[in-house]
Amino acid sequence: RTECTRNGRSCELRSQNVANLGSEKPKIEAEATYNFKVSENGERVLYTYAHTVDQSFDVASLSWPGRERKTVDQFVRLPIFFGGANSRRLVYLVDEKSRPGVYVSSVLP
Repeated sequence: RTECTRNGRSCELRSQNVANLGSEKPKIEAEATYNFKVSENGERVLYTYAHTVDQSFDVASLSWPGRERKTVDQFVRLPIFFGGANSRRLVYLVDEKSRPGVYVSSVLP
């Protein structure tokens, strides 16, 4: 995370190939990111975006090697967990008034 604003609630998420340190710039993977978590197998990154009007977050995933991005849900409370075989599911709480509860996502990309 770098280039943070809003007291650290909105940062750029960057990646860097350590074999090319000093010869190429870090790549911006996601903007306005609050936090992130890498799956155990290293194939997915889960990241959250903070809302400005409440304490909830939107959650998205990023898959390697194709860098496919997918928004998973909105109005989520932290923490969020990877689950299932190969970390292909997410478990999280939703705090939206019309649909509160514990959710397990469908298969991630």
